[in-house]
Amino acid sequence: MKDQNEPVSPDEFVLRAIPNVYYQPDLEPSVARDAFQANRTRDAVGLSVFRESCFPDPTQAPSIIANALRQNGNYYVARLAVAHLSLLGLAVTPDPQQDSPPGHALIPQLGYMEYAKNKHKAKEIQLELAKLASDPRAIVFAPATPKQQA
Repeated sequence: MKDQNEPVSPDEFVLRAIPNVYYQPDLEPSVARDAFQANRTRDAVGLSVFRESCFPDPTQAPSIIANALRQNGNYYVARLAVAHLSLLGLAVTPDPQQDSPPGHALIPQLGYMEYAKNKHKAKEIQLELAKLASDPRAIVFAPATPKQQA
């Protein structure tokens, strides 16, 4: 388990929570670009992700993240390689939070302030991330359907 204050290395994976409204398995890509759109207040300086390597049991990380955010709705969780993010010109910086699962980090280039500066470029990068997250192997957690909950 990595210390969540350590710099993020290229061999790590990050997890992005995707609200269920942005996942449509019958569309291509199945993850909407908006799943990587920064929120003006919560993501002002960077888009939130979680470092898989900072969890005691990385296999449990996706469900822990989805359940921590559950009060805001149901979430899918996508697993993305930091090396792929680097190829898109994105960095991941540690940003541990008290009231959050371990390993919180930010992608500064996708923060709301950066988005506002160059929306066209940001939308292109968001679409590339949506394509990466749409790979069926990238979705590592899916919320229970109403039938599964019964």
